[in-house]
This record gives sequence, C-alpha cells and structure tokens, in this order.
Amino acid sequence: MRSIKSVIEITTNLVLLVVTCLILWLFFTHRDLFLHKSAQASDVSILKGKVLAAPYGYDWKKYDETLVLALRYGCRFCRQSMPFYQRLSQMEKDKQLHAHLLVVMPDSKDTVGAELKIAGINADSIFGQPLSSISVSGTPTLLLVDSAGRVEDAWVGQLQPQQEQEVIEKLKQ
Repeated sequence: MRSIKSVIEITTNLVLLVVTCLILWLFFTHRDLFLHKSAQASDVSILKGKVLAAPYGYDWKKYDETLVLALRYGCRFCRQSMPFYQRLSQMEKDKQLHAHLLVVMPDSKDTVGAELKIAGINADSIFGQPLSSISVSGTPTLLLVDSAGRVEDAWVGQLQPQQEQEVIEKLKQ
C-alpha cells in the first residue's frame, strides 16, 4: 500500500514540475501575450517628453513632426495593426496628416521590406535599427516626435479602434 502512495506522490510531483516548466517557457518565449496590456501605461509615461537621438540616416528637423512606427518582424500585434498603418500611410500620401511617417525596425530590409510594401505601408523606413536606440521596449509602439526629437505623445501595443481614431485626430491637418 505504501509503495502505491509513493508512486502517486512522485508522479504528481513530476507532473507539477513539467507543467511549471511549460508555463515558464511560455512566459519567457511569448512575453507579449502576458505583458501587452500592463506595459502600456508605464511605457507611455516614460516616453512622453523624452528627447530621442534621431535614428541613423534620419533628421528630426526635416519635418515639424514625425510619427515613428516601431515594429518588428514576427510581432502578431504589429501584423494585426497593418490595416491601420496602411490607412495612416494613405492619409500621409493624400496630405491629410501633418506628421511624416517613419517605420523603424530591428529587422533587415531583406526580411521585411517587401512585406511592408505588400501591406501598403509606403513610408520612409529604417531597418536594422535596435528599438532600444529610440527608447522602445515593446512593439508595436507609435511615437509622435517633434523636430527637436522630443516625444510629444506615445501609444504602446495594439490600439483599439477608439485609440486609432485618437491618433488620426491628433495627426490630421
């Protein structure tokens, strides 16, 4: 009788250990699933008012305002937001926005350049740029930056329709 009880205890402990390891693996490999909502408020408050160095090859002074789209390949929230970014791209083309769009990605142009074009994102793009160089830790992040490099506003994560409308209203001419 005692050996059956020991076998059950050992089996239960092993199952708990395996389940715990799987949960930890899931958390560390898919943090954006768990941190998507909670990271927003703190990231935005840290970003607003911060002065950023211009990404390599770009000059903030060239435009009164720049809307930086900080994206990365494989980010499902970025991919799900592509229709909104395409809308912004079209609005800039139609001169309905007072800000210039700039896509900044850590990925190579070979990896994502064609994907952006297919998605209808016709914006200046800087590839191979670490997002930490513009103080971005999660994607997608939108930064409204003035000509001095100061972040006027920021939006972190996949935006809800009302937040997308807020961005558009802020950028309309």
